[in-house]
This record gives sequence, C-alpha cells and structure tokens, in this order.
Amino acid sequence: MSLEGSEVVRGDAQTDAQTHAQDEKTNLPETQTAETAMDHGVVAQPSRKRIGDGSEDWLERGDVPTKYSSAVGLGRCARAWLVVVTLIALGSLVCAAVSIQLVKDLQSEVAELQQQSSSSSSVYVNTSQFAEVTETLEAYATRLDSLETTSATHINATQLAVLETKVDEQAINITAEIEAHKSAITTLQFHFGTPRIVDSGNHVGWYSSLSLSPSGYPVMAYYDNSNTELAFAECLDETCSNVTLRAIDTSGDNVGWFISLALTSSGIPVMSYLDVTNRHLKLAVCGDASCSASTIRTVDTNDFTGFYTSVAITSTDSPVISYHDFGNRDLKLAVCDDTTCSTATIVTVDSSGKVGEYTSIALTTDGSPVISYYDGSGDGALKLAVCGDATCSTSTIRTVDSDGNVGQHTSLVLTENDYPAISYYDVTNGNLKLAVCDDETCSTSTIRTVDDDDGDVGEYTSIRLNANSHPIISYHDATNFDVKVAVCRDATCSTSTIRTVVSDGDVGYFTSLAVTSNGSPVVSYFDNDDHNLLVVSAFI
Repeated sequence: MSLEGSEVVRGDAQTDAQTHAQDEKTNLPETQTAETAMDHGVVAQPSRKRIGDGSEDWLERGDVPTKYSSAVGLGRCARAWLVVVTLIALGSLVCAAVSIQLVKDLQSEVAELQQQSSSSSSVYVNTSQFAEVTETLEAYATRLDSLETTSATHINATQLAVLETKVDEQAINITAEIEAHKSAITTLQFHFGTPRIVDSGNHVGWYSSLSLSPSGYPVMAYYDNSNTELAFAECLDETCSNVTLRAIDTSGDNVGWFISLALTSSGIPVMSYLDVTNRHLKLAVCGDASCSASTIRTVDTNDFTGFYTSVAITSTDSPVISYHDFGNRDLKLAVCDDTTCSTATIVTVDSSGKVGEYTSIALTTDGSPVISYYDGSGDGALKLAVCGDATCSTSTIRTVDSDGNVGQHTSLVLTENDYPAISYYDVTNGNLKLAVCDDETCSTSTIRTVDDDDGDVGEYTSIRLNANSHPIISYHDATNFDVKVAVCRDATCSTSTIRTVVSDGDVGYFTSLAVTSNGSPVVSYFDNDDHNLLVVSAFI
C-alpha cells in the first residue's frame, strides 16, 4: 500500500479555468444532486565546519550577526536562541580565543541548518536529526560555560555593554519566532500510519462520518450497503486495530444515507440520516458510548426530507440538524427540544430557489446555528445562513462564492471568534476551495483555491482547525483516486501543504476528518476497489 505519496507546498496561485468532467464512479451512489439519487429509485545530521579565517570575529567587535535576527526555518530558530543564551552567559566571562572559535562553530552550524531548511523540499522536520542537532549545540554551550576566566583575549566593558544591548534587542524577536516555528512543527511534522480496515463487505462505508471519543479513539457512523442499514464502529485504540461494530437502524429496506455524527459532552454518539425507504429525516441517539442500545426518532415526516444532513450538539446535549427538503427544494433546520429529540422545532431557513444541498452545521458560542450549503439555482453558488438565535427565528443569508458552479461538498467550522471557515468543491474548475469569513455573518471573506492540481480534486471535503486555528482539510482526488489532506500554514490558508495520504487503488470517497489534541489528522474514507470502510491516523 502506498502511503504519504506526493507532498507539495502551495501558495494562493490560481490556474486557468478547467472544464469539469465528472468521472464515472463505479458502484457509488450519485450524490451530486438529490434528483439523481431519486432517479435510481433511492436517495543527515549537519557537518560541523570550523571557521578560522578571522573574517567573523564578531564577538570582539561587539556586533551580533544579522542572520540571528531572522527566522531559522521550521523550528530550527530555536537553535539560534541557544546561541543567544550562550552569549549572555559569556558576559560574565573573560573569553579565551578557543571560546571565540567555538562560538564561530555554533554560528556556522546554525547558518548551515538555515540553508538546508530553506532549500529543502521536505515539509516537516526530521525528528531524529532535530534531536541530534539540539544535543550538539547544548554540548557546545556546556563547554563554553566551563571555560577558564584567564586568557590573553579580553572583552572590555564598553564592548560588553554594546553586545548585551544588541542581544536584548534580538531576544524579543527571536522568542516570537521560536513560538511561531514550534507551532509550524506541530502542524507539519506528523506522518500517516497504515490505513486500517474498519468494516468490510459489500459496499460498507458510504457516507462515513468520523468523530473522536473522549479517549481520542475514532468512532464512525456509515451506511452498510450489504444490509441496507445504518451502522456504527467504535475503535478501541488510536489506530483502530480493534473495533466494535454495531447495526443501529435496521427498520427499513434502505436506511442510513447522508449520515452525520456528533458526540455529546459525555461522548454519546448522535447520528442524523435519511430513511430512504420512507423518505424521512431520522435521528439515532445512543444510550452509551459504544451504542449498545439507541433511541430512533423520525424527526421530519414531510415527504422527501432528510437529504444532506448535518448534526451539531448544544451545550445541553440537544441535537440540531440542518438538511435539504427535496420536495420543496428548501434548506431546513430541526432544533430538538431535548437530548433524544422527542419533539423538535422545524424551521425553513432558505426557500429562495433550489437550495439546501450539501449542508454543514456548527453552533456559535451562544448556541446559534450557522449553516453552509449549496444553491443549485442558476449556475450554482456557495451560501451561508447565520441564525440570529438558537431556533433560527431570524437569519442572515449570504452568497459567499458565486464564481462559476461552486459550493458542493461543503464542510463548515467556526473559529474561536465564531467566524465561519468553509471548504467546498469548485465544479467548474475541478478544484478544492476555502472561504474564510472576516466576521460572524460573513459580510466579507477571503476566498482561496487550496488545491488546483491538474485534473479533478476537491469532492467529499471535511474541515477542522488545529490548535493555532489553521484549517486542515481532507478530500478526494478524483483524477488519481487518492485520499488527500491540505494543511494550511495560517488562518486564511495563504499557503498550504498538500499531502497525498493514500494512493493505493480507487480510494478517498466520503472522507471525514477529525484532529487529535496534538494536532494530528485522522481520516475515514471508502475504498471503492475493495468496498471497505477504512481509517488512517497521523502521528507527531
């Protein structure tokens, strides 16, 4: 199996528009529109060079090299900080000529690391090499601290004062740079392990939706086509080497399309989905973390409702569900009145044309729903509804992107300021895009093309934020049939790292993403060659 294939650093560059050609996906359900579903009858460690030519006797001159004030790429700036600490320690010493040579060695080594980092095509740090360099520099610092104070070479008081002032000035900037690069290491240093088969059979794993338990273990809801039912998988460790499988809803001939999974505050799974047989919106609320028993509710009994569901959980553990009413071509919202949704408030949020497919929901800090969705009217557009209260009695509707046919496969997350960030598919150009709103109601936004690789990329998007509020997105490469992950370098994704995670066979459908507490992505997906549900985890 081929893992961690290509790895590319991308900026915010746009390519010429490409005409999107939808590849035929054998044995997959049509999810481009609800109509097509109904047509089918169902919905090296660095060298240590000594410099002895006298050209860098900066210590005696009292000049700090400017290279130490600049960032040393991808976490290596921390090594420059060790040099600064060493210089401060030298302020109390009368330095010998040997100390000057040792400091030059340190300077040369850090500069070499800087050059290697800036020219390297690797995106993440080699951990073992990073540790070796740290040990080497610390050993040098120890030797400098233990030098005898008697020597023929001295620093006078004036030179020392100049040196200390310069060091203090540099230290403020260097400290900030260290923290930034530590964050970069946390974001980019992860590597993906071996994918695990979670469930196998005759097309199991459609519509997979992934969360992490309070223990950090993957749990997934998905459609089991073998038995035409809603299913649930609970991994018993981080890599899902052991798993418990459950059949959740077996009440009809075909239940469990358009699934969305969320966990309550105590880790209880809650699943929204479409009952294809009866064409209703349904909800399953598990009785425990393993879902050994569950309460099944039909939330909306209007005909042809429950497509493209997305569920979120309030602070009181009550479910809130966004979905598409295919019969009326509307975006709707169900706000449950209690934890098991014995009753619910049903609201039509947007009824202006053919709207409400590919919904994704999140709740603000005060519990108000925010929903991203596709407007299929006209050429197609990405839209956003920001509710004014918990039951969406009022809402602000925004068209976020209308440049071509855009907005399918949306996935939404809110920043700590409740600003929406939305990943989605550009049908016209076959690209992965991202919209980062500039305020809570998205009056303006930054639009990025995250992956514009030749071919067709960006379906089945799933977005999360890491600890630095930088977006991470999983998605499908339909040209190469791969699982891909984009890791943004900043909050608006001005640059990003594109990782091909799995490239063995026809894989990457129905991706769903979660991020561990240390910032490592976990992705579930469907393998269309072997018809299995798989999960792949990354580690720092």
